[in-house]
Amino acid sequence: MNNQRKITPMWMVTGYFVLLLVVLVFLFSPSFNNPPRSDWWSALYSFQLVDASAGPPGFSFVVNHDPWRDGTFRPAAHPILYLAHHLFGASFLLYHLANLAGYFLSIILLYLLGRRFGIGKGILILFLSVFAVLFTHFDIITWTFHLSMPLSFSAFLAGFILYLRYIEGGDKLLLIPIGILFLFTLLCLELYLLWPLGLLLISMRRIPGRRRPAVLMTAAVYGIYLLIYLITRTATHTSGSLSTPGVGDVLLSIGAVFFNLIYNGIIINLLPFLSIPLKVTHNIEMSGPASAWSPELLRTVVGVVGGVSIVLAVLISSLRSTRRKIPPGLGWLFFFYTAGFFILALGRSTTENFNDLFLQFRYQYIPNAFLVLMGALIVDRLVRSGPARKVVFILLVIVAAVNVIVVRGAVLLVDTEMAPLKTLLGRIRGGIAAGEITPERPLALPDGIPSYLPSLCWNEDMGRFFRGTYQWVFSREELFCFTPFIGDAVWVADGETLNYRAKDKLDPPVLPQRNIPSRYWERAGSLDADD
Repeated sequence: MNNQRKITPMWMVTGYFVLLLVVLVFLFSPSFNNPPRSDWWSALYSFQLVDASAGPPGFSFVVNHDPWRDGTFRPAAHPILYLAHHLFGASFLLYHLANLAGYFLSIILLYLLGRRFGIGKGILILFLSVFAVLFTHFDIITWTFHLSMPLSFSAFLAGFILYLRYIEGGDKLLLIPIGILFLFTLLCLELYLLWPLGLLLISMRRIPGRRRPAVLMTAAVYGIYLLIYLITRTATHTSGSLSTPGVGDVLLSIGAVFFNLIYNGIIINLLPFLSIPLKVTHNIEMSGPASAWSPELLRTVVGVVGGVSIVLAVLISSLRSTRRKIPPGLGWLFFFYTAGFFILALGRSTTENFNDLFLQFRYQYIPNAFLVLMGALIVDRLVRSGPARKVVFILLVIVAAVNVIVVRGAVLLVDTEMAPLKTLLGRIRGGIAAGEITPERPLALPDGIPSYLPSLCWNEDMGRFFRGTYQWVFSREELFCFTPFIGDAVWVADGETLNYRAKDKLDPPVLPQRNIPSRYWERAGSLDADD
């Protein structure tokens, strides 16, 4: 095994990543020209509101954007989207390419981190191949609203790798980029809240003589983080007060970690077809057993499964023979998995959206990364015989193939759902470019136009947070080509033809018929694709 690791040429590793990128582009390319969806529209409206205002609401409106007032603290997440909108405008392709680039970068960094833990190249590549195509985070790529998630995760992985270099070499200058990267991750998503502190505590015994600089760096990161929190909370526009979990919420959140590891991390990742048909309304969610349970029943099941798992984990870890077999570094990876998902669950435990943790794709991407590294580390250290490794190889290839099939179907579903809106916005953009739609000859987008389109094209719940419909994706200059009053319009968007027409030539509206594969599609509790 050691000889095999030494002779693996770098060009083969490079070739693997090139091939992996080709596979990802093939899988997700149908969605590359899809318009923004769901929460994007509310964010775009707030961006335009800020740009059009000489005074309040200022940039704090972007920093603290949280229309649901859930009390989240992600001050860097929406500025990233704000910057992307100013750079890309209505070029939907660039949003998707940036999102895929962040996702792909995180896979490369996971490979470098895995090598730091001494995982063999072959085993590591095999597990990361499965990770790359997992169905449980296909929507993190197709839904570009969460661009900050792959970017922040990549930043943390880079900081973690540099931190390991600091432990080995003691170069204090490394602590500057490490601190910057860790601070950026904390400002993007509350999931990372415990990671820098935990990393410091875990490595304390390994860095004699380097402890003080690491402590100062960590203290500076959390100090600046707290200062930014206090500053943003003094703004006129805030994202709501943070929730205060009780003891029961804390225990439920601990149970959620183990339940999710078993349910999504193992069962759904290995058997993704159990989570289809997808539930498609204003968003996309997985189907499966957890989606059929009531919120009260799900909390009960999470608590029971989590409690039993904790007891079993304590009993197994107390056995001396087991402790001897635990590979070095496994505890670090397990800490990142548990601490991250615990924070996510704790934030959701006080809301009515607790079920989202196990049904919505975005919550699985980062936990899956550490779960896959744990699996690769265990197999690399404990599965020694050739036949056993072949069995693992065959199983992982089958799992990857099944996930690719399910992901491809889900991506095509999203493309089918978004196609009418893509056509409509493309024709409007063409009309502006051709000089037909101008500030003197403006276009009106009727408020009822989303009723002509599939529900994924418009988040009805999100729509109450702003005025208008789809014009907010256009640039500030192009917005002058729109009017909110049909009486002032020369052109009116027509949902039936997916085009704009002269106001006096509109036909009576007819809702379009859609033919979407029912195997991947479920709406409002019905499996009838033509409902």
